[in-house]
Amino acid sequence: MFICGGIPLQVLEDLDVSVSEQAKQVDQRTKNQLFEKTSGGITADRWQHSEHAAEVSIAINDSRNVFGLDLSKMGEELKIKIPTVHVFGENDPRCPASIQLAHLCHPYARKLYNHKGGHEIPRNKEVSEELAKLLQWCANRATFPGKEALGI
Repeated sequence: MFICGGIPLQVLEDLDVSVSEQAKQVDQRTKNQLFEKTSGGITADRWQHSEHAAEVSIAINDSRNVFGLDLSKMGEELKIKIPTVHVFGENDPRCPASIQLAHLCHPYARKLYNHKGGHEIPRNKEVSEELAKLLQWCANRATFPGKEALGI
């Protein structure tokens, strides 16, 4: 289970995955925004209305442009082939990194959960119950009898 998870773009480059200048700019901007937020200089509203928040639903469903990365061309041998759960908040400055990481995982063995918050997971019953269900799904999927046929 990845919570606000991401992958350093340098790792992708080391694997010969093309990393666009746009992806590098998004990465740097979101790191700066997270730093500003933790320093008290950014509000959730500022992130919520940023250009990236509008791209979230598109990036989740289209691996051809995941915040500047075309992960549709990445070889299957580089994809993470174990069941994964990706937990993120659409108002988190590091949301793009979470979605990029999700696209590095096998599409039939991953689940994404948008808790709608910021960098911290909301501490309420609904979110806690959903996280428990997702963790159980992940454990069940890891023992799925047909997983080898799917290449996972």
